[in-house]
Amino acid sequence: MLAYNAAHALALAALRAVGYRPSSAGHRKMIFQVLAATAGAPAELWLALDKYHDRRNAAEYEGAPPATGTEAEDLVKLAGDLDRLVRKRLAQPDRQGPG
Repeated sequence: MLAYNAAHALALAALRAVGYRPSSAGHRKMIFQVLAATAGAPAELWLALDKYHDRRNAAEYEGAPPATGTEAEDLVKLAGDLDRLVRKRLAQPDRQGPG
């Protein structure tokens, strides 16, 4: 799930850009759940990525089948959408982070 990894890296960049670092416990899931605050992502985007996080874990740890072609195409689109949002957010001079 290369596109999932790209989306995760973008979400992590958005989180770090506002001055936060995830803890190790559960950080993969949390990174997507805070995208509204860190990247201005609409709920549909972060919810879809959160769903693919669960799908990734099922394939990685529970022996579920790998992603289908349709899932891969959807993830590529979602990663592209997130890329645009993160780049837009990073270009803003007024990013807010921890006080």
